[in-house]
Amino acid sequence: MTVRTEQTLFDLPVSPDQISILLPPAKLRRINFSALDFSTAREATFEYIRTYYPDEFNDFVASNGIIMLSEIQASNVSKIALRGDLLSNEGFLPTCTTELAATQHLALINQKFRTQTPAVVDLEVTVQSPLTTNLEIPPGMQFTVKGPDNKPVYYEMYRAPGDFTSTTIVPAGKRGVVAFGLEGRSIGPVRATSVGGDNQTITISNSSILEQPVTVLVCTGADCENWTVVTEPLERYGPNDKVVNAQFYSDYMTLTFGNDVNGKAPLAGQGIQINYRIGGGSRGRIGSYAIDETRPISPLPPADAPIQVLFRNTTPSSGGTDRETLEQVKKRAPRDFAVRAFATTRPASIVTDADYVEVAGTFAHPVYGAVAKAIATIRTGLNANLIELYILAQGPNSLVTPSLGLKLALQTYIDEYNVLTDTLSVLDGAVKPIEVDMTVVVNRNADASFVRTQVNEVLDAFFATTNREMGQALYITDITEIITAIAGVLYVDLFQPANNILPTGFLGGANPTDSTGVGVNEIIVEAQRNVRIYYEKGRT
Repeated sequence: MTVRTEQTLFDLPVSPDQISILLPPAKLRRINFSALDFSTAREATFEYIRTYYPDEFNDFVASNGIIMLSEIQASNVSKIALRGDLLSNEGFLPTCTTELAATQHLALINQKFRTQTPAVVDLEVTVQSPLTTNLEIPPGMQFTVKGPDNKPVYYEMYRAPGDFTSTTIVPAGKRGVVAFGLEGRSIGPVRATSVGGDNQTITISNSSILEQPVTVLVCTGADCENWTVVTEPLERYGPNDKVVNAQFYSDYMTLTFGNDVNGKAPLAGQGIQINYRIGGGSRGRIGSYAIDETRPISPLPPADAPIQVLFRNTTPSSGGTDRETLEQVKKRAPRDFAVRAFATTRPASIVTDADYVEVAGTFAHPVYGAVAKAIATIRTGLNANLIELYILAQGPNSLVTPSLGLKLALQTYIDEYNVLTDTLSVLDGAVKPIEVDMTVVVNRNADASFVRTQVNEVLDAFFATTNREMGQALYITDITEIITAIAGVLYVDLFQPANNILPTGFLGGANPTDSTGVGVNEIIVEAQRNVRIYYEKGRT
């Protein structure tokens, strides 16, 4: 028996009727036809002619007509192969390369791209002395600060989260109130005229459109009516439901009306007014007192003189996340769907502590931002379980305590899907800052500046919050190992941290205030770094 060990990219046809079949062997077959390029297809055609028609044709010169026909065929093969490659890969979520294809795949598992979210902050509104009458501030007062890219970042002030129409009131006899600051700015109204017909679509181009709030008014003359903006399919609605489906893409938004079967369709000639906000992303995060401004505001009668009102944020913002990338959604969405697997008419798999962490870790609210870190503990009682879910949000430069709005939104969401015997409490996580102090001794032939750069890079990666979890221990040997692995480093003297930082267990346990350990709700971060580089003999 003869065993073939060689591998060929293409098997030559064994009969003339197989000339159009240019496929790799089955053991090499995959969704990648890029090898069927023009040159390969051209040479395969010539090889076929040489094999089966050696006497009929052997004039392989550029001026021959057969060469022209062969090259036309090779060109068609390469185009069809490229088209097949694109269509095949776009047909699957893991291999698709376009946002539109991914959006269609995600819709099949009730998932979608997560758009950018704005940062939020508490705004103190104060006057020097109590007033005799109320002071009313209209919604949407705008403040401008400089962002990390030296471009303006806008914040608008509202009375409360989710309330975009009420005035902020400083009551008579009071010196101030705390209002809600929301990153971004309002745009609109954008006006259009209905042409009538089914499934009318309006496209608004902007790469920073936020999911909330988007309002759509349909007007007949001066009489305008608010239509509800939804993100779920219009097929869920009836012929008289005045709803508009909103879809958000990387650089535009589409608003689609119904067809009088699924959702109502505007009549021809009716006016359409659209209001929305733009902003969001990590660039909108600000530190304490970034907003510190005094403006004159007129109080209600009988007072008539404007009052100087101080607006400032005494705490840093929280939230503010960038739009999900294609690669991120490919990893997140299937995992997110698995946790929310439908048993009947609702998700029914939020049971274990890992389920709570998975749901919280992927939770994002269009106004309050996203959860950056989460950990859950379960205490079992006689008839119920107490779930303590600790979370942290992303601040301007580090993890911060989550806003009340984010905690309430997460609790409301999970309470709809967890088991009835679980009692959930969403609590604040905490950061545990530690100092890093070390001496690094390098070989006399090493480049000290290069070593210093490498040390800083590995420490940055080691302490990056994306690489650490809440309650995770820190071992000093891990630090010394990554430093000594750098080329040119002889040894490390690590002074801080001096000892391992080990988990202290559940809060309320034996040592809930043990400063030498890390609590279940804490995540270790680097506070200050002091690295000295020495040559084996003498200082650099």
